[in-house]
Amino acid sequence: SKELATAEDKESLKAKLSENKSKINEQSVKVNALENELEEIAHAIPNIPDECVPVGEDEDENVELKKVLNPPSFDFTPKEHFELGESLNWLDFVRGVKISQSRFCVLKNEGALLSRALVNYMIDFNRSHGFEFVNVPFLVNGATMFGTGQLPKFKEDMYKV
Repeated sequence: SKELATAEDKESLKAKLSENKSKINEQSVKVNALENELEEIAHAIPNIPDECVPVGEDEDENVELKKVLNPPSFDFTPKEHFELGESLNWLDFVRGVKISQSRFCVLKNEGALLSRALVNYMIDFNRSHGFEFVNVPFLVNGATMFGTGQLPKFKEDMYKV
């Protein structure tokens, strides 16, 4: 035969149920925090190099696998690319910083034309080999930035709209 619960038993069970709900909610908050922390750590781990990639502690331990060209020798001291760009009036770092902050420059004159020519060449070359040309939006969502490896590493360098 079944025993019927008394009113006192019902109240006791309701209290235990309420207590268990509170404990579950507390534990859920802790679990979510730990999952977020684990996800953050996992996202900070870089891609693992292929097994054939040589291991070296520093530049001195780098292994040269193949040499394609010998560096040219000059009878003058070569300039850095940014020095050449400024002296030819192709690059304007001052305007670039004013527009977009540090690490940007404005391409001008033949510098802008050269950049455009390289883009056009790349498009034409790849299309001639069967690649589909697409023009994607400049603004993208966080999932896209994560998928392309920009997040979380470069989060502080990004602009948010």
